Amino acid sequence: MESVLTSDIFFFITAVSVVFITILVAVMIVMIIKILGRVQAILARIQEGTDAVAADLHDVRAKLKSKGIFSALFVALMSMASRHAASQNTVEESKKKGS
Repeated sequence: MESVLTSDIFFFITAVSVVFITILVAVMIVMIIKILGRVQAILARIQEGTDAVAADLHDVRAKLKSKGIFSALFVALMSMASRHAASQNTVEESKKKGS
């Protein structure tokens, strides 16, 4: 009789353990699926950024080919100089108003 009781206790503990482990594995699978979804969204944003950079570089390359490197550098320097001059004029005007 004792062996039957011992056997029943063993099977009960085994059944509870299997149910607990099954629930634990199911929760882990759900968490892994959520993490993979977030990783996929991050990778999609990275891909969009990479595509934008590639398109910009393609445009720059096309402009350099059509205008030549010296012409493109000259235009870039002139635009930088004009922005610098505009910012200097703004600073000087604000100093005059302050005096």
